[in-house]
Amino acid sequence: MRATGINKPKVDRVYDRLLKLQEQFGFQASQIHNADETGVSTVHKNVKLLSVKGKKQVGKLTSAERGRNVTVMFYMNATGHFIPPMFIFPRKKKWIRMVI
Repeated sequence: MRATGINKPKVDRVYDRLLKLQEQFGFQASQIHNADETGVSTVHKNVKLLSVKGKKQVGKLTSAERGRNVTVMFYMNATGHFIPPMFIFPRKKKWIRMVI
């Protein structure tokens, strides 16, 4: 649904609102920030294996576990300044004190 939810009229509406806010408050490009997150798997995928022709047994091993995703956050402002990527690892235990 995310891919179909973005279309030209919606993007135009976002930039129209941004222009209106910039005219109203007069903020600089260094005050416009963007953050993005993505998930990275902790389990590798197998690559193709080459072997000698006629060999009866070819071994290949990979982890059988279902890996967890590690979240990676990227942050940058409109002038090109950025914070190095943040890696957010899953917790082993959920602490009630940390839940808002």
